[in-house]
Amino acid sequence: MRKNLDDGVEETDARLLSVRIGNTRVICCYVPNGQALDSPKFPYKLAWLDRLHAYLLRHHQPSEPLLLCGDFNIAPEDRDSYDPVGLAGTIHHTEAERAHFRALLDLGLADSFRLLLPIPENPPT
Repeated sequence: MRKNLDDGVEETDARLLSVRIGNTRVICCYVPNGQALDSPKFPYKLAWLDRLHAYLLRHHQPSEPLLLCGDFNIAPEDRDSYDPVGLAGTIHHTEAERAHFRALLDLGLADSFRLLLPIPENPPT
């Protein structure tokens, strides 16, 4: 079992727990909220996502099964928001946050929600 990102950065919040169940690594994370774009918590959120990416590169082999779950505090696409136009560019809806989310997927991960329950691009209203 591993707690937090084990990269030497002091953390007061418990944001990551990693365990192995059989041959599958299960990582549950709580990504910082970021509060607001003008808050010091927003750059911390982006830095934490960079650190998560580095953690996965250090501890995960693409050949091993991995379940990465938790609260990402990101609306990966407009269809994940109840008001994509009104909330565009606000916390959880920025291109920077979405780019970090895509970078995690680019490690060979898949969004299981999308795999199991595809959401139409233009749902009926």
